[in-house]
Amino acid sequence: NKEAPIGTVLVSSDNGYPYLASVWALDHGIPIRVFDTRKYGGPHKNNSRMLGRSPDLVLAFPGEGTTQDLVQKAGLAGVRVVEILK
Repeated sequence: NKEAPIGTVLVSSDNGYPYLASVWALDHGIPIRVFDTRKYGGPHKNNSRMLGRSPDLVLAFPGEGTTQDLVQKAGLAGVRVVEILK
């Protein structure tokens, strides 16, 4: 929205929701930054790397394991989390 524009969308290199978020962002002219899960030591470490970029918001789509790790780490870091329910 105009009050809080989206500057960049951070996503993992996984298929599924991260891919869909990338497509949405690019369709709306918003740059993306992809964090390669394989390159940086797995998904949990990747979550820490993304949070190290000081995001304003984490949008968490339904998931387990890696998603819940991201939600927990974001909450501890004081990052606003919005969980999208099924």
